[in-house]
Amino acid sequence: NCAAMVGPDGILGFYRKIHLPYVGVDRFADYGDRPFEIQESANLRVGINICYDLAFPEASRVLAVAGSDLIALPTNWPRGAECMTPGPVITRAMENKVYYAAINRIGSEAGTSYIGQSCICGPGGEILAMGSADQEEYMEVEIDVEIPRQKRVIRKKGSFELDRMADRRPEFYQPLINPHVLETPRDRYGISQTE
Repeated sequence: NCAAMVGPDGILGFYRKIHLPYVGVDRFADYGDRPFEIQESANLRVGINICYDLAFPEASRVLAVAGSDLIALPTNWPRGAECMTPGPVITRAMENKVYYAAINRIGSEAGTSYIGQSCICGPGGEILAMGSADQEEYMEVEIDVEIPRQKRVIRKKGSFELDRMADRRPEFYQPLINPHVLETPRDRYGISQTE
């Protein structure tokens, strides 16, 4: 469960999936062990999440705080995961004021059918491109990097302004960074990372 970021000059970096569901091959994969990173190419700052990472708002927030313009999310959403797109993708884009590209597959493999519906959302949560459920497609959108770099949203100067980065109150988020004590499926079934 690794994604490579490739730019005009070759490989810029890798991301290993941090959040693993107890599903399919992920049951036997190792958790990613490196912090989220931003890679820059052609004045575009890109962060990567993979599939299940979308379910954890902190994963996208860390990339946004680090300066990402675009978060790329390669996925393998099967039938039954229709709730993952476009709603959560719109939310992650809007709440972090970044472009967000969720790239899913179509078709079937080994008895599993995939839902397609790749989508690209803008920093305001607007859908810029939406893929079909069953056709291969090429999607392209124009990105203005200045929009995600200006986090302040001004609807009415002096009376309706917000900045989801500056307005955060991390001093109250301590429970989020404390190690959890809930039993994981790996614990429950006695599966080690090396089995």
